[in-house]
Amino acid sequence: MQAKDYFNNNADSYINLANWASDENLIDLSIHMIGKLENEIVAELGAGDCQLIKKINAKNKLALDIAINMLNRCDDHSLIKINSDILLMPIKDYALDVIICRQIIHYCDLEKLFCEISRVLNDQGLLHIIQIIDYDSVPEYIYDYWKRLRGIKGRRRVSRGEIKCIAEKNKFQLSEEQFYFLDCTYSWTSFFLKNNVPLMKQKAVKDYFADMDPDIKSNLRMKLDGNIIKYTRKVYLAKFNLLEGKHNERVLKNYND
Repeated sequence: MQAKDYFNNNADSYINLANWASDENLIDLSIHMIGKLENEIVAELGAGDCQLIKKINAKNKLALDIAINMLNRCDDHSLIKINSDILLMPIKDYALDVIICRQIIHYCDLEKLFCEISRVLNDQGLLHIIQIIDYDSVPEYIYDYWKRLRGIKGRRRVSRGEIKCIAEKNKFQLSEEQFYFLDCTYSWTSFFLKNNVPLMKQKAVKDYFADMDPDIKSNLRMKLDGNIIKYTRKVYLAKFNLLEGKHNERVLKNYND
């Protein structure tokens, strides 16, 4: 299943179950990191039901998402909602002052995403990334197996180092970063619904977590208690500023590549 289809088909349930999206502390951290905005034009890519962008005070606010059913869950009329692939944004060159990518880049080709961000962000623009990255001590094969169980195509693990590397390559300078730890508690029924686990794979998923290496469970702060699964996600928040005077150089390079 493609991510677009998953989020269109599961918009109502996902929004109710994805606690990272509505976590007020995480939203407040983003607003504080972005800083005071007045006349800026701000766009959130992969905005979902717009939990963050609708709380930002800015002149013009754009919410982009490939899943129209997610955008339709937001009734804030101060937003300009755009149903679009964020790798092909219907936005003019250099039109935006601030871009927010919130738990979206793990579905994207980062080279293509940063090329498109480079095109629409103006000189000295600001890029804010919020991304669940979890723990370096959790092996890659754990994520690969979990991805196969979920059956959502194009989803992958993204690290802090990879984010910083691709940003630096595209002439962005890191100005601030921090981590936030998000506690998650679900019934198995809710967990399966949120993560698109079909009935035929639910026992395998339970066994997968029950048999997981104790050290990995400890790193994830995971606890299995009857019908409840608990764990903690590690969220990376970063603010990047475009290096002054580097915009044209960067865009020309991206187009020539």
